[in-house]
Amino acid sequence: MARLGACGVLLSWAIAKRGALPCISLTIPAVLVIGFVTRPTIVLGIGPVDMTMRLLTLAVSTLTFASARTNVLLGAVHLLLFLAYLMLIFEQ
Repeated sequence: MARLGACGVLLSWAIAKRGALPCISLTIPAVLVIGFVTRPTIVLGIGPVDMTMRLLTLAVSTLTFASARTNVLLGAVHLLLFLAYLMLIFEQ
């Protein structure tokens, strides 16, 4: 039996990621579609502040990945968003 070493770890990670990513990314849309078909009230448990942070992060990430090159300013914006998120987590 051959030893796979680091290549085996990467292969295992790739297989796990291929299985987990579709499962995670399709769960909420599936719940929303079923909810809209059956007409109950859908509550995702995300408050207005959290939703604003998610949309802002999505917008900044879209700008970052749409540009040809990244720079320090975009990295700083991501870090500031992360710090703001951490501060909002511990807000009472």
